[in-house]
Parts: sequence; structure tokens; C-alpha cells
Amino acid sequence: MATSIYGTRPFVSFSADSRLVTKPYNTKSVADATLFFYDATNMGYWYSIKQLSYFNRKAGFYTRAFLTGLIINNSFFQVFSLPYKEFGHGSRGRAFGIAPQYKLDNQDKIFDSYYSLFGDILFNVKEKTISETVKPNVSDIDVHSSVNTSDFDLIWYAGGANNLMYLSQRIDDRFYERNVTSVYDFLGFLSSKMAISHMDISYLNNIKQVYNQQGIDMSISDFKRYNGYAVLSSFTFWSFVDGWSRYLVSGIDYIQYNEFKQLRMPDVSMYLTSHGPSYRVQSGYKWSTKMQVPVAIEYVFKGETQFEYTVGLSKTWSALPLQTYSEIRLGEGFGLSQLVSINLPYFSKLGFGLDYYDFNNLFGERQIPSLKNGNNDLGLWVAYSFRQ
Repeated sequence: MATSIYGTRPFVSFSADSRLVTKPYNTKSVADATLFFYDATNMGYWYSIKQLSYFNRKAGFYTRAFLTGLIINNSFFQVFSLPYKEFGHGSRGRAFGIAPQYKLDNQDKIFDSYYSLFGDILFNVKEKTISETVKPNVSDIDVHSSVNTSDFDLIWYAGGANNLMYLSQRIDDRFYERNVTSVYDFLGFLSSKMAISHMDISYLNNIKQVYNQQGIDMSISDFKRYNGYAVLSSFTFWSFVDGWSRYLVSGIDYIQYNEFKQLRMPDVSMYLTSHGPSYRVQSGYKWSTKMQVPVAIEYVFKGETQFEYTVGLSKTWSALPLQTYSEIRLGEGFGLSQLVSINLPYFSKLGFGLDYYDFNNLFGERQIPSLKNGNNDLGLWVAYSFRQ
């Protein structure tokens, strides 16, 4: 982030991999693309308000105050969140072998592609702000005979909120990795972190009904309260609050990540799983500037008790222009991710990776691309990334 009298300007990061164009697509890949659009929008906000402040300091302050009001009233919901939320439902349907169908309010046209939905929302944002994924028929499920499909309804209904939670988790992680960030990341972060508040009430009622049938007593207010606990327990949230309050008064856009003796301060994400609601606590240890050890624990706190442990290793190799990231996930099953990135000129990288999913894991339930061949799936991919 370049420094000026206004602190820093936002990063603009671009990452695309082969899973963006090969069905059934991938939740992380689409999340990275969504974050790129966030970054581009943030840069637009930053530049516009900076120019306005040069012209009239009070006008700049009032604009920042207006954005603050939108945040406080939970009214700031970025247009890019809408298609990604719907992709959460669609990706879970596609994992069960059902082609997703999307539509917008007051429109009869049905989209069978996430990209078609994204384009229509983007170019008609003033006219249409409500989107939905058509609920598939359970009879259309096409998976391997070993897969338990009894939780399909809950997994499908929860897919939208879970995707938004994952998007906020990605913002958590990249703030930690970068060590500094722009205050404008707060906009996308909070609208995603408060996913339950943006969830269609009918979907929440359906999840509540399924949970009640499983003996999990949950009210709508419980969902929102537990979601609020996750937000308030996240260190990133308080860093953003501190940075935004400073930005409101001074116009300086700069947030520094603060560790405690090389330990990452915890961030908490709430997910809706087939076993009950869960909290995922992310932390880690920075062994050196070139090696980090991320760790996470996910715990189903109400319902059928489940624990899932994630341990990773991120390393930059001094003798080679390489970076590697390894991750294992241990729960009811075993999951694995491996990425090898080659440094290229102009802050770009070429990456090669694999992901091994287990549907019995909490992570796998939300992320596995396909259940056609059973409860496990393996994906290989190539990626290109660039950071300004």
C-alpha cells in the first residue's frame, strides 16, 4: 500500500485459477474473484473521497460520516456479495449433482450460470437488488450411493450464509498475511461477517425447523445473537473499528495488524452445519518473516458435538523463487490442500495446487465440489495472481 498524507491506498489483488472456468467451479476461486471486485470498488471510494477532501475538507468528512452511518445501520451490502451468496446455494446443489438455477426479483428469466447472474446484477443494480436460487427438487439428486443425502435441505439453505462467512474469513486471513490493510476492507468484511442479518427469513425459518427436528432448539434471534458473538470475538473487527474511527476524523486510511509475541490474535467465524451451528476460531504463529503456521479449530457448539482441526505451513524459500502452502484438516475425515507458487516479475505469481475434500468434514460439507464419486473429491488446478 502506497503511503501519502492520507495514509495508504487500498491494495488491488487479482487471482484467477482454472477452477473459475471448469464446472462445478470452486468456492475459494469465486471468493478470490469477488475480493478483486471489492478491491477495485475500494480503490474507487478511496480515490473519490481523497479528491473530494482536496477540494473541500468538510465535504470529505461528511462523505465519510455518511458511509459510517450505512455501516452502523447495517445498510451497506455490496452488490458483489449478492451473486456470491447465491453461488453458495448453487455450489451445494451442484455438489449433489443438481444444476443450479438463479433468478432476480420481478424477472421471469432464469439463469443457469453464476456468471450470467453476476452480470445481470452488476448491470441492473439500480433496478434489481434481490436475488435467489431456485430450490431444487430432492428427487434430482445425483450422487454416489455411499453419500448420505438426508441433510441436503439444510446444507442447501445454509449455503448462502456460509459463503458470506467464508468471504469474511478470507478478508481476515489476507489482513494478517499483508500486515496492513485499507479501512475500506471493513465494508466487505462486515457485510459478510453479519451474513445472518442478510439471510432471507424464509431460509432461516427452514434451517430453524430442521434444527428443531434434530433436537437443536434455535430461534431466529438466537441465530443473529450467535452471529453477533462471532463478530465481537474477532480481533479483525476491532482493528477495523479502530481504523475506521480514525479515518472518519482524520481521513487517514491505514490499519496495522498487531500481533502478540508473533501469535495471531483470534478471529471467529460462525457457520451453519448439518450437525448444528459452529464457531471456527482462526489463529497461528509467525515463526519468521518467511514462515507462518496457521491453526484453526471449528467446534459445533449447539447440537451434535463435532471438532475439526486445521494446521498449515506457509513458507517462502530463500534459495528458490518459490512459496509453498500446505494444510491438513482433521475432523470426521481427512482433508488436504497444497499450493506451490512461482514468483514472476511485477508482483505476480504462477501457482499449482491440489485440494482433497472429505464430505464428512465440516469444511468439506461447505466446500466439496462434487459427490459424484463418493464422499471424497480431489481437485487439481493452476492459478495466476497479481498484486498492485
